[in-house]
Amino acid sequence: MEKFFENLSEKFNDAAFEAQLDDFTCEFDAINKPAEIVVSVKSRKVIHSYGNISSYPYYNVDKINIYNEDGEDVSSKYPLFCQRVKDCVPSYKDVENDLTEANMSDTELYFGSEANYLHYKYGN
Repeated sequence: MEKFFENLSEKFNDAAFEAQLDDFTCEFDAINKPAEIVVSVKSRKVIHSYGNISSYPYYNVDKINIYNEDGEDVSSKYPLFCQRVKDCVPSYKDVENDLTEANMSDTELYFGSEANYLHYKYGN
């Protein structure tokens, strides 16, 4: 079972890396049932003692769905399994560091590509 969660961690890390610091959804096989995890990027605001406010992004697991043969969500029957799945989601900072180490420019890091940046800056 440990190998399953190691592989799941790798799969989630790859999905997060491909999403380039954005929300992602990843499908996987859970207990011989199809499943998916939906992860979004949230921001935690911290007010420092000297009055400055910092914002720290993090991954938030919005939902984990495990489906039976009829396509119904049965994830509520597996709360411990779902918690272990949540624990497999990488930290936002680790993914950010991995992307930086991949020698991406800041523009590519935050916009995905130069073309996306130009579209953001100038529109169509």
